Amino acid sequence: MGVNIKKKGWAIIAVASVLAIGGGAMWMKNSHPEWLQREQGVASAVPQGTRLPGMVTAAETTVVEEPVYALSRVASEHAGTLRVRGIAWNGQMSAIYANGGVNTAPGSLMARHGVSVNYGRQDMYPALTAELVSFAQEMRDGTADPTSGAHFVVIMGDAGGSFLYGVQDALNRAGLSDYHPKVVFASGFSRGEDKCMGPPEWARDPQKAKGGLIAAVIRDGDWNLCVAWAEANGIKVNPDIHTYDPEALNFLGTDDFIQADNAYIAGAIGTPAGTYMDGPHQGQPHGVCENRPYAPGTGIGTKEVCVRGVGTWTPGDSAVVEGKGGLVGLLSTRENASQMAATFITIDEWAVANRATVTNFAQAIFTAGTQIQTDRAKLRSAADMSARVWNEQDGAYWFRMYTGYQMPDPISGEMVRLGGSQAIGLASNVQYFLPGRNGGRSIYQTVYDSFCRIYTTFYPREVPSCPANPVNTSFIEAIAAKVPNMGQGSILSTFTGAEDRVVASANYSNITFEVGSARIRPESTPVLNGILEQLTVGSNLAVRIEGYTSSDGNAADNQRLSEARAAAVREWLRSHASEGVISDTRVTFAGHGSSELVRDAAGRENASASRRVKISLVSGE
Repeated sequence: MGVNIKKKGWAIIAVASVLAIGGGAMWMKNSHPEWLQREQGVASAVPQGTRLPGMVTAAETTVVEEPVYALSRVASEHAGTLRVRGIAWNGQMSAIYANGGVNTAPGSLMARHGVSVNYGRQDMYPALTAELVSFAQEMRDGTADPTSGAHFVVIMGDAGGSFLYGVQDALNRAGLSDYHPKVVFASGFSRGEDKCMGPPEWARDPQKAKGGLIAAVIRDGDWNLCVAWAEANGIKVNPDIHTYDPEALNFLGTDDFIQADNAYIAGAIGTPAGTYMDGPHQGQPHGVCENRPYAPGTGIGTKEVCVRGVGTWTPGDSAVVEGKGGLVGLLSTRENASQMAATFITIDEWAVANRATVTNFAQAIFTAGTQIQTDRAKLRSAADMSARVWNEQDGAYWFRMYTGYQMPDPISGEMVRLGGSQAIGLASNVQYFLPGRNGGRSIYQTVYDSFCRIYTTFYPREVPSCPANPVNTSFIEAIAAKVPNMGQGSILSTFTGAEDRVVASANYSNITFEVGSARIRPESTPVLNGILEQLTVGSNLAVRIEGYTSSDGNAADNQRLSEARAAAVREWLRSHASEGVISDTRVTFAGHGSSELVRDAAGRENASASRRVKISLVSGE
């Protein structure tokens, strides 16, 4: 694979069981950890949520230019060096560039903002939890500027609910319930490097994924993508990694993404990987196989099931394509563009007491994000710094992974997009974390709530709840108030109308209307809210809304009614969405009247099923 980068937090939910005492942490790691087991009584179901360490010390002396927008800073309360610990990924490139590398470089944006930072790598979520707990422990013991732990940790935003729950639980267990972890801002996004991969036949017909087995880190961001893809296509998910459900998407739980890749490529778990010798998949590649008992109520005895998909991230995606082939992207953070932000988390009580320091720290990162978005030379410099911070590969590698690339799958010949990240600045933080003019939830809160719902539904023992109000938005708000005409954020995509690859499609007969009318009935609200969450998370997907009627009435009236109902759904989504999420160019609608009736096996029309709205999520690639 060329690089041995551990996955962004193999134990996202395991942090709930971290026992943090005296700055230490305990967790377990084995091939089938007990914390991966399904909570008793939680059966397979269609998800209802997304609707959708070493550190280098070499001195750096890189000097970056003045900010794109000038912001006056005030004297920081914090005289020491801030410690930041993050997972190795390109979503943090703007923070690394602002700092000039591992330690704050003379002339860097961070130095110009009066802040000193030490940036280090930590790939394990339980260890990141321990960093925050030991930091809070020193605060409780009367140290205003703790010397242990980290001031900030950086994780994937979609895992925020589970991580924050785990940190708060660890704080409570350590007698630190007066301290609270909070998100304060983001430095960038995964834009394709994280993905759910499966055989081309699943991409063409998602229903063929039923009974399939995907290797992934359970409750990790790439597992989230597979679950989001299943939900968008109306496919059940089996949350128990020890059983098999022929009508659901099943998972092989692994400790990190490298193990997940190897489960498909080389047979690192169980029996060797190979190729189907007979049956409906004859000649097609598969990964390791296991004999599993059927999930309760789905069958008798056992079933041999083999890995046919992977939840992975760069460089795992390229390792799968180059090492074996046979898989394409089903859903990635290129489509789910709002899902996976590099969120900075701190102990809120420290942040409030050191408001100027946090503000200056954020301003430097926001400016760096704007600069490397618009200047290729600065991006290359940031990639060089990233190689030093992560102590992996070289700048050319990180540059390539940031920009993304394509290569043909050696078996199917289909082009597969690999890598992809994005740095962001202040305007994008405003767009992501603050409610728009129409109020309601912010984009981040929608993402947070969506994945929290999945975790608490499928794994109520590990994540019984997610903390409310996960973000302290006051820092972003205060900075934004000083910047007139900051422009638009860059997280929401633009659409051309030429998008044509259907990623997911589903019929909704449970969106109901008044008889003979396009007025949406109130009982449809939960369904529409779920769809809106899908569209908010999958913000780089165009949307097609199509209305259908039964054969009752005349054809011309049915045609008009179907068009009006499709338009009504679009208007509902637009009026309830965060600002800019539902644009005219993103969402198209059409009516088909009674031209495509739903019939039973005997050919009789099912009138209630014929009255439906079909919603398709469409990619431009």
